Amino acid sequence: MSKKATTSKVLLINPPVHDFAAYDFWAKPMGLLLIAKALKKTGVEPVLVDALDPNHPAAEGLPRPKRRAHGRGKFFEQEIPKPPALADVPRKFKRHGLPPERLKQAISSAGPAKAALITCTMTYWYRGAFEAVAAVREVFPDIPIILGGGYSTLCSEHARRHSGADVTVSGPVETWTGVSDILENDFGHETLFRPALDLYPRLEYAPVLTSRGCPFRCDYCASSLLFHNHVFREPEEVLDDISLARERGIYDFAFYDDALALSPSERLVPILEGVLQRGWKIRLHAPNAIHVQGIDDDLARLMYRAGFVTIRLGVETTASGAARWDKKLNPEMLPAVAEAFLKAGYKPGEVGAYILVGLPGQEVGDVEKDINSLWDMGLRPYIAEYSPIPGTPLFAESVSVSRYDLEGEPLTQNNSILPCATDKFTLDDLQRLKEMSWPDKHNKNARL
Repeated sequence: MSKKATTSKVLLINPPVHDFAAYDFWAKPMGLLLIAKALKKTGVEPVLVDALDPNHPAAEGLPRPKRRAHGRGKFFEQEIPKPPALADVPRKFKRHGLPPERLKQAISSAGPAKAALITCTMTYWYRGAFEAVAAVREVFPDIPIILGGGYSTLCSEHARRHSGADVTVSGPVETWTGVSDILENDFGHETLFRPALDLYPRLEYAPVLTSRGCPFRCDYCASSLLFHNHVFREPEEVLDDISLARERGIYDFAFYDDALALSPSERLVPILEGVLQRGWKIRLHAPNAIHVQGIDDDLARLMYRAGFVTIRLGVETTASGAARWDKKLNPEMLPAVAEAFLKAGYKPGEVGAYILVGLPGQEVGDVEKDINSLWDMGLRPYIAEYSPIPGTPLFAESVSVSRYDLEGEPLTQNNSILPCATDKFTLDDLQRLKEMSWPDKHNKNARL
């Protein structure tokens, strides 16, 4: 029997992830949550089904996935057949999130809606989004389905042809066209910042957004494709968001910015000063890479006092000629920045720095030097595998060297398979580099 909707509800779905590995590193579907807040302002009721939420009511009775301190942890997972395009990868392939029947249960429990909006963050996660499209079709066959997010923005033609969605949209929500009649909301071209966190009955942490976009145009990064401008929020608005979450008993806050430490005196400094003035005893996390330009002794000290416990710097690579990849880093800044954090009170290895590996033409020896250099400065290296992203300047070069069909099959853009590996930079090299970044291995080698 058809369940055609005559309601003001819109179903918002964060789908399961099909991948070799997935981890909740303070991951919430920020785009969906921003849209939900905007819908509420116009009288539309958003209903969230987050398949990656371990606390979702539809998960009741399931063995809880292992969670760590401060809100991180695993998702529900089960092994599934490996896609043919990834048959050569010697790893198990898994489905992460609510089991299929529980996902359908959650969608059905949401009740009839006038539309379903499904997100998909990574281009190579599209199989989970397709699963969500099919689940909505089964439960509510008559409602229109809109697919958005990074995948539909960066692989728009693939999404239109294969997703099964009625409409695919690209870019930030305030630039969307063709969906106002479906959602009864054109979002007014207003930049959206405030997430509807109240849609979660239980939260272990809260995401925080102080800006959107990034002024840099690094050759490997899609930020400028996903957000066309770098736009800031007023610090007082950010503090209001933190205050509301504190009322729910939340102590962990993860910043989602692409450029958190830029123009710190106008943004990050007053936010952290506000945290201290209010006497909040909270933990702050910056899992996204922080640009080092704005960091000095005073900011590092303020970050320490305000409760920053997770810091990741965007080093990426300091190799000779790296400027052709990375537009934001002057390697000469790093020693002073590392020293600033140590003087502020952080112990060696407590502040991390991402190193991007697997770039086309990258030398293994350059990565080894970066790892050793960071350890020497008191920074902990974190290996971040390169994912070729359609539309970025580096994508064409990646296509020319990859053993995969990067243009035709987004699954092969998966960073964990090292798509641009060659006989000079192999998966075995990647494993060795990862081990060099592990504290126990580093400490053992340092004692030899």
